[in-house]
Formats: sequence, structure tokens, C-alpha cells
Amino acid sequence: MDATSPFIRTHLYRRVRIRSQPSLDLFCSTVAAKPDLAAAVIELTIDLSAEERAYRDAAHADEDGPRPIPRFVGVLKASATKLTAMSCKLVNLRQLALVECPAVLGDAVLLDGPEGALSRLEVLNVDAWEPRNGQRKGRREFNKRLATFPTLRTLRLSVRDTGLPIVPRADEFSAPCKSLRTLDVDAWRPDAGDPSYDIGRLFPNLRSFVAHQLEEYNTVIPMVETLPNQLEELYLWRYHEFFGRLMPVDIVPLLPSFPRLLYLHLSQGTFTPDSLLRYLRAAPQLRQLSFGCASDISDATLLAIVSLPHLESLELDHALGHQGESLLEQFEQRQFRDGATVDPVWDPLDWDWQEPEFPPGATLEGIESVVSLAQIRGIKVQGTAIGIPRDWEAAWRRERVTVVAEHFVTTGDLSWLEPSGVNLVEVTQYLGGSLRSLREKHGVPSPLAGVASPLEQPL
Repeated sequence: MDATSPFIRTHLYRRVRIRSQPSLDLFCSTVAAKPDLAAAVIELTIDLSAEERAYRDAAHADEDGPRPIPRFVGVLKASATKLTAMSCKLVNLRQLALVECPAVLGDAVLLDGPEGALSRLEVLNVDAWEPRNGQRKGRREFNKRLATFPTLRTLRLSVRDTGLPIVPRADEFSAPCKSLRTLDVDAWRPDAGDPSYDIGRLFPNLRSFVAHQLEEYNTVIPMVETLPNQLEELYLWRYHEFFGRLMPVDIVPLLPSFPRLLYLHLSQGTFTPDSLLRYLRAAPQLRQLSFGCASDISDATLLAIVSLPHLESLELDHALGHQGESLLEQFEQRQFRDGATVDPVWDPLDWDWQEPEFPPGATLEGIESVVSLAQIRGIKVQGTAIGIPRDWEAAWRRERVTVVAEHFVTTGDLSWLEPSGVNLVEVTQYLGGSLRSLREKHGVPSPLAGVASPLEQPL
């Protein structure tokens, strides 16, 4: 079929991703002139993150270093009038994402159109947008607008750079959004003393509440307290610390308020083991339980949890540890890419190797026992804590020995010995001979580069 046929053209417009304002302007003109194409659009993503970075770089060009620019400072080059008209033309749009767009762009698309615009919207994903340049009236307008979307099911809000939530506060409430089922907020940072939020009043039929990147000082409990009691999923993710503890905030005593809760995700500093066990024994409806990175969950507590009769799924991300690809292969790829030999950084994370880390009370042996019991009881277990290699330290050392030895074979240079943490004996054993025989075999001059007085005897 010809790519210019009406069927192909409308099919190509089902999912549209726009990455620049000139492209956005062209899209607005196209849907204005071609109603059939406008009606074909089901998903629209406007991602101006590249332009935003370029804008910031230009703004800081004559400064010593970067400083924050409020998210709403970005310049809108496309016509706001055309953007509003575009939103009215997208009569079948189901999913809309605005990523790092100037505030006036979001205003034009979401706030300035008639009430009936975007009437079939089901998913709205807004990243770093402050309606009406962060003014209080903007939050009220946004709340009022949400209430006009009869089919909106999922709302994702990210405030990573500003920390200013666009969800209206309790004293700014205008109308409930009765259709919403899932609210996903990212880096929401209300401070103690801020006006309260009443999420249940805003979204009375909410079934799922997901909160990512909550920081230590977040007032988590006031958020959870206002969630509607028909909640079925609660996901709380706080920044974690393996070698320091977050100030604990135990939200578990609030969980009996949600008798329909089926899925629960807890992270470090959001529970205590005793309160969690008490709750789980009295919550037979709960089916899925997960723990985030560095969660304070011990082997003994996990064994008690998997002994409960009603759990179907358990996700364990409280411990970390994995082996990446071969260091030698990665090093050769980097050398080929960069066109020169560079001294490697001997940090495991730089090579996608994760050294095993466990919160207090957790051990590899204990986790293995939990998994075994869970399998016997028919509980599905997954997560980063599963399959942590027992020989991680030895494997990481072997990888470093390999890189150092192969570099020596190629260059005669042993200067990587000390920074890598391996020794001359290991390198010699890897290459299978005495240093004298290795010199002769590989044509390496004496003395060896990087070694003042190397051993000469065979091992």
C-alpha cells in the first residue's frame, strides 16, 4: 500500500512524539488543516527537554556555574492560540504527556480551551509544569479542569525541579475529579507547616496512590491520612541510605483504614517490623507486598511474613548485588570508542557491577531461606535481593586481574596494579608462568614498566 494513502497517513498519526517547538508548530498547522489526521491521534507526547537544556546552557553561558532557573521561565515560541485550537481538534486523544515544557504551553493546552476539549482523555502525564507560572490561581484552575475530564483514569505529576506540587491544597479545592483511579506523584516535597492536602476529597474514587522520591523531611503521614478508604494500591518510595538511616515514619497504623488494600509497597523509614507484622496478620485481603531499596526488613521478619496464608507475591528490593558484563570486554569497547587507552576507574558501579549491600538484619543466607519457604508455600518472589552472587568478591577480583594482565601483555605496563588492588602474583598466575618467561614470550623489556623490583622466580 502507498505510504501516502489516507489509511497509512492516519495510522502514522495515532502516536505522535514532538521534541521541538518548530515541530510542534507544524503539528498544530497540520491538525488544523486536516481534521481526519487530528481525529486519528490517540497518544501525544510533547517532550521539550532538549530545548530546555539548551535554554539553560545559553542562559548560563557567561556564568561560572549553573544556578537553578524556575521551570516556568522557558520561552514559548509556538502560538498559544494555535496550541489551544489544537487541543480542541484532538477529539479522540486518550493519552497526553507534557515533558519539561514552558508553563504557558501547558496553560494553552490544558487550561485555556473550552470545557469539552480533550473529553476522551484517559491518561495525563505532566512533568515539571507550573500552571499560570506557579501562581495559586493556576492550581485552582487545574483542579477545576481535571473535574471536566469524564474518562480520566490516570494522572502522573512530576515536580522534580521545583518541588512545588500542582495538586490544589485543601483550601483551594473547587470540584472533585470523580473519574480518577490512579494518582502517581514524583518528588513531591510538601514541607511541615504547609497548608494541608486532601487527596480523598480531590479524587474520591482513587484506587491507586504512588509516590516516588519522597525525601526525609516529607510529611508522609498527612498525605496517607487523606487517601480514600477504598484504596487498593499504596506505593511509597523514599530516598534510601544503606549506611545511614532515614528518620522513621511509621505509616502502618494508618493501613487498617484501607480494608480493600491488595498491593502494598514500603520503603526505608516508612514502617517498623512489629507494626507491619501486626497489620499483615489482620489483613487477609492483601495479596502483594514489596520492599524498596535498603528497607529495614530482617530475615526473621521476612520468614514470619512468608508464613502467612494469604500472600501471593513478594518483591524484595531491600538488598542489592549483581555481576555485570566482563570488564575486559567493556574496557575494549571503551578503548575502541574513545580511540585511546585511558586508565580505568576501579569502581564497580562504573562497570555496572553492584557490590552486595544488605540492611541490618538481612543476610544472603537468610534471604535464600525466605525464598525457599516462599516457593514451598506457592508465593512468587522477585526483586534485586534474589540471586545475589555468593562469590561476588572473588569474581570482581578475577575481572580486575584479567584487565591488568591483558593490559600488561599488550603494553608491558604494570602501573595498574596498585590502583586496581590486585597483586603481581595474581597477574603472573593468570598468565601462567614466571615474569622472566612472560617477558621473553611477550617481548617486554626489562625492567617491567610500573614495577621497581619485580619477582623473577616461577610460581
